[in-house]
Amino acid sequence: MIVTVFGSTRTTEPFFGDVARTPEWPIATVEDTRRSTLASRAERRSIRSVPAAVRRRSSQVPTLMPWSGGGYLTGILARMRRILATTAAAVLIAAPVLAGCGSSDSTTTAAEAAAAKTWSAPPAMAIDPKATYTADMTTSEGDIQIRLDPAAAPKTVNNFVFLAREGFYDGLTFHRVIPDFVIQGGDPEGTGSGGPGYSFEDELPDEGQYEVGSVAMANAGPNTNGSQFFIIVGDQGVQLPAAYSLFGKVTKGQDVAEKISTMAAPGTETPEPPVTIETVTITEKKAT
Repeated sequence: MIVTVFGSTRTTEPFFGDVARTPEWPIATVEDTRRSTLASRAERRSIRSVPAAVRRRSSQVPTLMPWSGGGYLTGILARMRRILATTAAAVLIAAPVLAGCGSSDSTTTAAEAAAAKTWSAPPAMAIDPKATYTADMTTSEGDIQIRLDPAAAPKTVNNFVFLAREGFYDGLTFHRVIPDFVIQGGDPEGTGSGGPGYSFEDELPDEGQYEVGSVAMANAGPNTNGSQFFIIVGDQGVQLPAAYSLFGKVTKGQDVAEKISTMAAPGTETPEPPVTIETVTITEKKAT
């Protein structure tokens, strides 16, 4: 399920890290040749005990099969098997080290951590609709402060507050950015298709309520809200139809959001380098 804004979809290709270099094969020594020749003689003796029907079948298979002759080749194959086993073990040992290095690997680790946090149903109502809620979002490009609106969208604000307090957004990215339109984030998969494992119903605004700085939920159709949200950064976003739950407004850091919107790699909607949501901190102020 692709979660999007205004009907546009996108797919991304996976990134592969460095592959361990295969070592060059060593040349067989005189001792190897002597041993393999002795092994070949033993094989020729042992093959006489194989029934004739089996011998006929074996003569039709490639000469790399274990029971074939050619001691020199057998010796080389034995050495190759030992090297392959050693190389495979080295790659397995090195894999955890490679996974902890570089921004792409750390982003993947954060996404996997968020993906592990899934629920089968939306959170129970835990906020006070009369209280004031502020979300301080620290990103790799600067800070964005959002005033949440529990009076207009109590279920949506409750969901956002729940996910933020659970650390769900920490380490995720703004995976889709378009100048004069929106920046979109909150997907643990980073492709536009991920979520928290559940969906909940819309709390839609009236037509004309979107403005620059509005924060709303991305969706895949009616009543499919999850974790993905977007921030409007220009007039094209303001003109969106009232099909996305509006639940907040940027009060500080709109310039950061607009900067992020310009960071897509040429010909894509994906920031390069990735823009990470480092933390989202919720502040609650009770009504007096």
